[in-house]
Amino acid sequence: MAVRSESGGQVRFWLTNIDGLSRARGLLFTEDWPEFGDHAWLLATGRNAFCPDGQDRLVIPTAAVIRFIEEFPHGVAIDASSSRAALLSPDMASG
Repeated sequence: MAVRSESGGQVRFWLTNIDGLSRARGLLFTEDWPEFGDHAWLLATGRNAFCPDGQDRLVIPTAAVIRFIEEFPHGVAIDASSSRAALLSPDMASG
């Protein structure tokens, strides 16, 4: 699985393994979890069960997601002034 985390003006993806599943409770468990959350994820939405209104969610690790992780292992800044919230490269974000 891949986790997409968007907080503090940054967007970041990372890969993690599935650790368990509880269909009765509607949860999927991963080996790793975000800074503000838990390793339990809602099956219906992919959102973190501890903080379902937060900025973390499970995503499918597509080729594009894996390329993003390889190119930006620490994430990138989000340009909030843009109506589309365009992604900036790390060197542009600091200026």
